[in-house]
Amino acid sequence: MAAALLATVGSGCKTTGSGPSLSPALVQIAVQTGTAFGVEKYPQALPALRVATPVVCSAANGTNIQPAQIVAAIQAAGVGTNIEAIVILNGAIAIYDTIFESYGADWLTNRPQLTLYLKAVCDGLTAGLPPQGMATARAKALPPHL
Repeated sequence: MAAALLATVGSGCKTTGSGPSLSPALVQIAVQTGTAFGVEKYPQALPALRVATPVVCSAANGTNIQPAQIVAAIQAAGVGTNIEAIVILNGAIAIYDTIFESYGADWLTNRPQLTLYLKAVCDGLTAGLPPQGMATARAKALPPHL
């Protein structure tokens, strides 16, 4: 999923500094779907994802919107070594990182747009997690998905 979106972001005629070629809504849906399926397949990732999601959301509502700063904050929050959670988070962060890089040196100028994309990642992670007290994701694939 992340690879398909990354290919979409990287394709087309846009040059570095011109921004991404997909919307925040698509980013949210991709992150939500990836998170929900990840938790469905690997429920042991849920505790670490519950720790990491507020960190991402805090970054989306703050000033530290650079991907490296977000990753450092997630690590500092104690996500640990749960490989499944790390894979799920890496998918979400990779999507944002590609969008961030599409702005190139103009990222500071485009902070408001980048904040929208980071909020979409936050919303996607949040929506992809099951409600508190549930052990697996509530989302199931709808046709035509497997």
